[in-house]
Amino acid sequence: MFCAHLLRFHFLYWQGFLLYAHCWLDDPFQESIRKNMPQKIVTATISKFSMVKHAILSFAGMAAFVGLWALFLKKQLNRTVKVIMLVAVLSLTAFFYARMIEPNWIAVNRVEIDDPALAKSLASLKVVQVTDIHIRKELRFRERQLIQKINSLQPDLLFITGDFLENVDELHALEELLRSVAARYGVYGVTGNTDHHRFNVDGLVKALAPNGLIMLRNEHRWIELGNGKGFWLAGVDDPVTKRDDLAKALSGIPHGEPVLLLAHGPNIFPKAIQAKVNLVLVGHTHGAQVGIPFLVRLSQYANRTVYVKGLFAEGATKMYVNRGIGTKTLPIRFFCRPEIALFEFTARGK
Repeated sequence: MFCAHLLRFHFLYWQGFLLYAHCWLDDPFQESIRKNMPQKIVTATISKFSMVKHAILSFAGMAAFVGLWALFLKKQLNRTVKVIMLVAVLSLTAFFYARMIEPNWIAVNRVEIDDPALAKSLASLKVVQVTDIHIRKELRFRERQLIQKINSLQPDLLFITGDFLENVDELHALEELLRSVAARYGVYGVTGNTDHHRFNVDGLVKALAPNGLIMLRNEHRWIELGNGKGFWLAGVDDPVTKRDDLAKALSGIPHGEPVLLLAHGPNIFPKAIQAKVNLVLVGHTHGAQVGIPFLVRLSQYANRTVYVKGLFAEGATKMYVNRGIGTKTLPIRFFCRPEIALFEFTARGK
């Protein structure tokens, strides 16, 4: 009897696994509709098809759960077997959540920056940062949610701090995303390590410029906000691959003027402290993708810096490490939701 139950469990488990693999691999049907339909119809069709696939996967997972729960209630199963089966159900549930739910559950985090100098210009503005979008295949549910949430915030300034996409074939998807968002005073970005590893960055920057993205590569801009207000915005090329030149980026900014700096990696922080930059906005870490400290410590990839996520301050310089939107290495998030940061500048420390 137990062997029969075990075989039934394996059937349900592998059914779910094969459906998951089907979702993860490129689908011939998706490829065919890409080639034979206009782009707008392709995007809508793939989005609907993905929803159907995920619904099927969800149904398979529920079927496995119901089957296991039915076995759990059987009187003839001893306590040890019930514990094993319960652990199996919880593990599968956690994996499903980490793979399918949380990576698509974008949080909007409101972050207070207490800086009187920057607050003079930015106190009444909606300043939004996103990072590490890592577009892989078209604009899917997560990217559509990102667009919707950004536009619902009606940002005055939008900053994107590197690692835009994984595959140069999906450049059109990134262009669509950029055309779909807007900010009153502009959309500014910097390059990340993945951008340099996968692409000719000069060509990438040139291709993205007509889509409204102003890339800062070891340079600065005076951002005019009207009514005599404005601030200095600087951006460096990727610090992770040692292409940053902060001195060049800041050269020409009057001494003592407040500066907001964009960079991809948090390893720029010591240089920013030395240069007395007011605020640095970075990404790169993905917040470790897993929010359980002992698991982070076990992973060399997740535990690569002490500046994993959140707000840090030293001297007159603050740095915010955004958890990012996409994933890398493993396509999971667990207690580390993708993030849009919305900054509020205050002058409490006057």
